[in-house]
Amino acid sequence: MKNYKKMSVVVLYMLFILVGFVYGYNKGKDISDDNNNIAHEKNGIDVQKVEDEKVIKHEEKITPSTLLEYVYYYTKCNHTITEVKKPTGDIIGMNEEKFMRYITINCPQWELISFSSNKIVMSIKKHHLCPNHYIIGVENDKIAVYKIGKDGKKVLFKIVNHSVKLLNEIDQRKLKEGITVDSKEEMVEVLENFSS
Repeated sequence: MKNYKKMSVVVLYMLFILVGFVYGYNKGKDISDDNNNIAHEKNGIDVQKVEDEKVIKHEEKITPSTLLEYVYYYTKCNHTITEVKKPTGDIIGMNEEKFMRYITINCPQWELISFSSNKIVMSIKKHHLCPNHYIIGVENDKIAVYKIGKDGKKVLFKIVNHSVKLLNEIDQRKLKEGITVDSKEEMVEVLENFSS
């Protein structure tokens, strides 16, 4: 029993010594940090400015290897098209804040989704069909095929040497209104139906 009491007293003393050591070490570290700050202030060094500069050194910036991902969302067809490009020289070196100012001034319709040194993602909504669509219609009384330009306007793709006047009235009306198709294969299929 005596050994047990002696052992517990020794363990208790060692615990107090350990707690005292940890407390003293942390207190000494705080005093050391305060002394460093005081020394820097005496030498005219702004400690907060030094800390801010450390943060700035690790700030994300656009580099020549940064990928710019442009995401186009087309509301009329609910399609999304993504383009990936390299940055132009005028934006290399910009941080997120400067880049936000740049796009606000130069391309305000774009929304910044994410920003890092590796990849920047921006998106835009276009309120028309995407360029992957075709519209089959009429041009000079002939069946015509139009592609959709990036601005959403129809661009003549080709004229089929087939007169619209040879078609029945319902087909003529459909063509005058324009038949929108989602792919080149679908366009070919529709054209074959009008040719037969």
